[in-house]
Amino acid sequence: MGIRLAQQNNIIPVIITGRESYCVTRRAKELDIYDVHQNIKDKVSKAKEVLEKYHLTFDEVAYIGDDLNDLDTMLLCKERGVPNDGEDSIKKVATFICPRNGGYGAVRDFINYLIDKNKKSE
Repeated sequence: MGIRLAQQNNIIPVIITGRESYCVTRRAKELDIYDVHQNIKDKVSKAKEVLEKYHLTFDEVAYIGDDLNDLDTMLLCKERGVPNDGEDSIKKVATFICPRNGGYGAVRDFINYLIDKNKKSE
């Protein structure tokens, strides 16, 4: 439901992951997430490609990550979320630490945070 809520609020979900998994492909398809990039070693470059596609800048991007391979990309983004069980060094750069762990509602927590923050700034 969190992804659907994001889409209803003009948030474009994109997956950029260093791993490759059929489960990610299947779940993304179920949720109508069209930008799925797996087995990505250079997440910054891939993020730049995605931003170019949508004519966005990093100042317009929110990113949730949980480990060191997310750090460089996160530092470029305006909003940076991390699951409660994320790496401590990633938590230090986060603008929002999710109350829940990855796989247990952290993405929904971050989406709720983004939507609430946007409503307050209107």
